[in-house]
Amino acid sequence: MNRRGGALRTLPWLIVAVVLALGAVLVTRGHLLVGALLCGLGVLRIAYLSVLTGRRSAGGRRWDTDPGRLLLRGLRPRAVTLAAATIGIEPAELRRDFAGGRSIAEIATAAGVAPETVTSAVIADATAMLDKALADGTAPPQAVSQAKTRLPVWTARLIHAARDDLPGPTRTPGSRLR
Repeated sequence: MNRRGGALRTLPWLIVAVVLALGAVLVTRGHLLVGALLCGLGVLRIAYLSVLTGRRSAGGRRWDTDPGRLLLRGLRPRAVTLAAATIGIEPAELRRDFAGGRSIAEIATAAGVAPETVTSAVIADATAMLDKALADGTAPPQAVSQAKTRLPVWTARLIHAARDDLPGPTRTPGSRLR
C-alpha cells in the first residue's frame, strides 16, 4: 500500500476528530446548540465511515482482494499469447486488432479458426498452470479452487468481449491487452 492511499483513508477520520473536538469545545464554552449539532454530525459521520470501511474490507468481491481473480488476472498475458499462437498470428497483431475494437473471437473467425478452439486451448493451459501453481505451493488451494470455478466465464469474456466491453483499465485510452 502506498502512503497516498493510506493518507486518503485516514483523512475522513481526522476530519471527524476535529469536528468532534470543536463541538466539545463549543459545548463547554456555552454554545450548546452549535456544539451539540457538530457533535451529532461527527457521530453520524463515524457511523457512516464504519459501515463504509466494513463493506470494503469484508466485500471479498473486489479485484484486489479476491485471490481467485488475482490468479486469473496473472494468467491473462499468457492466455493472450496462447490465443495468438492458436489463431496463427503474432501476439502484437492480436493486441493491435483488439485495440481496434475487435474481440479475439472475431479475430479468430477472420483467420479461419473456430473461437471454441481458442477457448479450449486457453482453458486447458490455464488449468495446467493453476494445477502447477498448486503443486508448487505458489498458490493457496482456496485461490486455485476459486480460479478454476471462474475459469470458463473468465475465458469466455476474454475471448468474446471486445475492448470496450471489458471493465477497468482495459478500456482506458492508450491501454492495451497484455
